[in-house]
Amino acid sequence: MFYLNPQMLRSRGGFDNFCTAGGSRITLMYYWSYDNLLYVANNNGQLFKCVSGTATPVTGPAENVLSIAAFTDSGGTAKLIIAEDKGAQNHTLHTYDGTTYAAITGTSVPDAEKVLTRFDRVFATGKVAEPDKIFFSEQGDETTWSGAYNEGGWVQVAPGHDGDIIDWIDFEGALYVFKEHAIYRMPGDHPQTWVPQKLMSSDAVIAGTAVDCAKGLLYATSHGVFPVNISSQTESEDLTRQIEQELQAVLSTAKAAFSPELGAYIIVTGATTAYVSNLSNRPDVWTKFTLTPTIYSIYEGNGLYIGASDGKVFLYNHDGYEDNSAAFTVSFKTGDWDLGEKLHRKEIVYLEGAINAKENATATPSLYADGGGTTKTLAPASYATTARNLSRCRFDCETLALGVAYTNLTAPCAFAGAAIHGKLKEAIL
Repeated sequence: MFYLNPQMLRSRGGFDNFCTAGGSRITLMYYWSYDNLLYVANNNGQLFKCVSGTATPVTGPAENVLSIAAFTDSGGTAKLIIAEDKGAQNHTLHTYDGTTYAAITGTSVPDAEKVLTRFDRVFATGKVAEPDKIFFSEQGDETTWSGAYNEGGWVQVAPGHDGDIIDWIDFEGALYVFKEHAIYRMPGDHPQTWVPQKLMSSDAVIAGTAVDCAKGLLYATSHGVFPVNISSQTESEDLTRQIEQELQAVLSTAKAAFSPELGAYIIVTGATTAYVSNLSNRPDVWTKFTLTPTIYSIYEGNGLYIGASDGKVFLYNHDGYEDNSAAFTVSFKTGDWDLGEKLHRKEIVYLEGAINAKENATATPSLYADGGGTTKTLAPASYATTARNLSRCRFDCETLALGVAYTNLTAPCAFAGAAIHGKLKEAIL
């Protein structure tokens, strides 16, 4: 099911322009709670720290910033650990304490391109020469990555099996590692005691789509969006299976985030379209929004942010309206249902159902035949409160779509289902 634009779905808010971070495509965003600033990187090797309306360049990055994590060392100094593309450098890892940006020097510092922090250590992966290794630092010290007493070190995840490490995520006390052909779970707080547990074979995850959705993990591959489980990745678990032809065509460029406020897993694809799965209701029913800018990145920090192709960053803000506000016009339209080939067109004769289920509005249904933009005549054309939800009609079609608009709201409205009745027309010989 699709909603054609944000206005057709009852919205609780919208996106406001938060800042402009240079003029190039936004590739990464990270909120640092220590200084309450959003850090924004683009594909032109620039890094900015942003508050509403202001983006201040961070002096120091030599290549594109690929990953950021917050860390506090054993001396109590808060800093960011920043991984850059190696490029012409002989290193990738850096620190930034809000003032000074510097390369990490010390013992066996890896030139990895992904970082995260957990249990007072820095973890890194993505080293080109050793793509199946996870490196870890000494507790409280980002400069020490080896030692006689395992102060730091590395762990190989299924060496020689299931390809390179593509992505990872820390979830409920374990590190989940996504390789090219499988997902592994690494439980425990000390990497020296890790025993990689292969959860399942899978298609290659698309980096940036593995997301903690509060009740579980979701990730995307080129074939769909799946929950992480302990057995298999099956077609029946694909949340996009109802719209797979459209969404699978754009998943290769996807980035994703989970918004607790919206209760939604949201995918952006480097285009003007965002795909939204309402995890609190029907995860397999997707809303399609067409946005004004071209969106390349999405991030949930202290709010939901989206990053555009021109360096602009937008923040979702609640609009203050209650969901039962009569100021809203609520509507939706489904995609087209295929009713059969041309020689066996269906004649539609009436529509019924719990279309105005809560009876707190006036519901106006619409039926669209054969991909047309005009509606067919229904009698009656709308249902006021307490009215029977049934309309007569007479037309034939090969494809059919349903739309409903709700006006004159006095409280929240609801759609609980509809039945469209028809009969097979005689075959045309």
